[in-house]
Amino acid sequence: LRGGRSKARQTHGDIDLLFDEAAMVNEPFLDLMATLVDFVLVEGVRDVPGVGTEDCRLGGANEECGLGLGGTNVARPALAFQRGPIKRPERALQKLVRRYERDVAMLTDLVRC
Repeated sequence: LRGGRSKARQTHGDIDLLFDEAAMVNEPFLDLMATLVDFVLVEGVRDVPGVGTEDCRLGGANEECGLGLGGTNVARPALAFQRGPIKRPERALQKLVRRYERDVAMLTDLVRC
């Protein structure tokens, strides 16, 4: 348990099906994430808790601030999108044994960036 919540689980425990599903959603997921990161880098971030410095939110200017939506000064988070490969089967099996007590439904990070 982390933060009082249990870990997300897959709806099934078929590892072959999980890898098939990962292969099917990998490119659309990575495309979506690339679009979201590009939007944040190009448009800036505004009124997002925990993002930016107090100086930026108060209208200060430094190398971390940029012009965001509506012309407001916002912090430019250090973001760089990198497409990641689907987790290798060998690594997934190691994680299943070492961390998830062989419960395949706990394996939720095959697709990643």
